Amino acid sequence: MSQAANPLPTSGWTVIAQVPRSQVNSTGQLVKGMEVSFTSGGGVSGSVWVPLTDYNVETVRALIAHQVATFDAVGHLTGSG
Repeated sequence: MSQAANPLPTSGWTVIAQVPRSQVNSTGQLVKGMEVSFTSGGGVSGSVWVPLTDYNVETVRALIAHQVATFDAVGHLTGSG
């Protein structure tokens, strides 16, 4: 189960854009942040949003790596029935 909680990407990724974006939080406050768009090594595009208070290399890297790992895992799903 811990592997699913913290999967590792198998395809790599590249940041393609960083755009300032704000979001409204659950209490109605406007939170400034950055939307970071990326492309996985498997060709899947995605983005993560990070509040400016948490915007740093380590946080962005961890969020993107987790998202890409999920893309990779879902892309390899098989099944029947």
